[in-house]
Amino acid sequence: MRKNLPSMSSLQAFEATGRHLSFTRAATELGVTQGAVSQRIAKLETMLGTKLFSREGNSLYLTPIGKEFLVPARAAIVQLAQATDHAVESQHGNMLSIGCLATFAINALIPRLREFRAMYPDTLLRIRAFAPGESPLGALLAGRAASLLAYDYDVLIQFGAGPWPGMVSYKLADEDVFPVCSPMLQRRSARLKSPRDLKGYPVILNAHPLTGYDYWPLWLEKAGASGVTFAEEIHCDPLYSAIQAAVDGLGVMMGRSSLVQGELSSGRLIEPFSVRLRSPLSYQLVVHRDRAFTPKIEQFCQWALKTFGES
Repeated sequence: MRKNLPSMSSLQAFEATGRHLSFTRAATELGVTQGAVSQRIAKLETMLGTKLFSREGNSLYLTPIGKEFLVPARAAIVQLAQATDHAVESQHGNMLSIGCLATFAINALIPRLREFRAMYPDTLLRIRAFAPGESPLGALLAGRAASLLAYDYDVLIQFGAGPWPGMVSYKLADEDVFPVCSPMLQRRSARLKSPRDLKGYPVILNAHPLTGYDYWPLWLEKAGASGVTFAEEIHCDPLYSAIQAAVDGLGVMMGRSSLVQGELSSGRLIEPFSVRLRSPLSYQLVVHRDRAFTPKIEQFCQWALKTFGES
């Protein structure tokens, strides 16, 4: 049974070099010399009894064993970093850790956090944005409750309907969906006077299986335009890239009220029709049942419910 384990410095040198495929860039990232990186990787290769990298001319490549070993090495570094962050944060009772879906963080939460900071200046914030598939709540629903402990957020902002085992959830606001587009798209093409005019326009679809629920058929039915065939479908993933594509005039997007309000207010996007469809899903504040009434969590939840409920 092997008793020795690689040092963290060797794993970090290997992971950085494997990601950049460059000793020089790895050294710059880690703040050490190129020789130090080479030496740490050499020790790791000696311990493993195999080469992790090979050279062809001036190019550096991972060997088959190197590619295989990179996955658990990266996972070990990430897990230890998260555990370290949690250990440090646990010493600060005023640290509020928020896990949030990336598009909501970028388009809705972060633009309003100055208001929360002004109200509670002594509360320190740690925010991690993640893709839908990375959400610890996904693992929780799959029965892997222990995975939630690896993230250990005070508050999670999730899109869905719940329930989540062992958690308490609060709906931020009802979610409406409706077509949005850039004013420049209207100027370049025939104007959108009725929903049936969409047949001459490209549409932007969000391709992610967890967030890409296609509201177009239901919206077209409500708008009295069932059967309309679009000129082109452009698939974008993640969701914030779909919003940016709409802002840049690539097509018409089915917008969510909580995510496109900023663009509508600024005029970067317009709502060409007055028909809106109520979504069965919404953004939820999700907190662990045992900590739901912690003062800092209560303060954030009350602020968020008021802020996003009003908007």
